[in-house]
Amino acid sequence: MYELSNAVHYHFDALADHYNLECTKSSEWEVRFQNSKVFLQVLFDSGRSFEIGVEIGQIPAMGVLERPFNLAEILRLQKSPDASYIANLEASQPKVQRHIIARLAELTKKYAGQLLDGDKQAFLILSKFRDRECEEYALARDLRYARRDAESAWLKKDYFGVINIYKSLKTVLTPVEKRRLEFAEKHIEQSPNDLRKL
Repeated sequence: MYELSNAVHYHFDALADHYNLECTKSSEWEVRFQNSKVFLQVLFDSGRSFEIGVEIGQIPAMGVLERPFNLAEILRLQKSPDASYIANLEASQPKVQRHIIARLAELTKKYAGQLLDGDKQAFLILSKFRDRECEEYALARDLRYARRDAESAWLKKDYFGVINIYKSLKTVLTPVEKRRLEFAEKHIEQSPNDLRKL
């Protein structure tokens, strides 16, 4: 995959020069540029997935782990329509790899300038954006599981289960889920013998 590093240098060297980034590593699976403040790396998984991606990060203090941000995150923050295109790029053929690397270089130049300048505020905003995306993902995951369990309880007419699940989700319930919660609560009110289960 020597061709990959050639393609990266062909498309990224001018960008690296513009931001005073020096090439510190060049192999068949990674080309890395950096200066004293930031790094830019193009990664290629040549052994399994054939994914190609760009990561940018700050050079951390001694002993602190790097926290790279991928280009897809940067594009999502800026609401670029290209964000979904580059999220999981795969290419096993050199011609396709060259095309993808050229596109990644264009998008990096267009959207990552402040980061490559080492703008700490831009990194902070991106970091908060990542944290928010992670929280939203976790909430969506938890909602999927809770809704699956609530649906199962509803079909079994386990109204205590419905109440217990939906009460913790009250702020995000759909109109149908709110009606089910109300129905379950009314059903329990009308069946006082079942209160011992709560």
